[in-house]
Amino acid sequence: DFEVEGVLFVEKAVLACPLPGKAWIELGRWNPISLLFLVPAWSYHVSGPADHWWFVARSANHMYYYAAQFCSDNGKNHISGHAFLGMWAAVSTGLQYPEASWWYAREWAPCSEARSKADLDRYPYSWVDNNCQHFAVHLYEGDRSCIS
Repeated sequence: DFEVEGVLFVEKAVLACPLPGKAWIELGRWNPISLLFLVPAWSYHVSGPADHWWFVARSANHMYYYAAQFCSDNGKNHISGHAFLGMWAAVSTGLQYPEASWWYAREWAPCSEARSKADLDRYPYSWVDNNCQHFAVHLYEGDRSCIS
């Protein structure tokens, strides 16, 4: 982390890319049995679309980027937060497979205050009601104590 010591992140965005097997996930939501139980209505509310979202902040000179994402490795949930040199590194860290496309789920906006990597690393997450989309949006739009 010494490489970004003294760097302040002043703008934020949320990036997104499709999950592997997105077409199958979406098809599963819209089959006749799922429709009978209104699965599409509540699954989009609980989980969102079959896309991965990650939070990105950048320095004023657009040289340094910080990316944070909600991850699940071997059944264990955790947050991954890293600083990068350049936008492409922040984009590629969230891509779910090599040929994945990406887009802005939330456009660049000013942070509520400038924050260091250490500040951003301290953001909490809830293991009860989190997924990658909830986590990224919470950092982007959340309550004052956690909003970037």
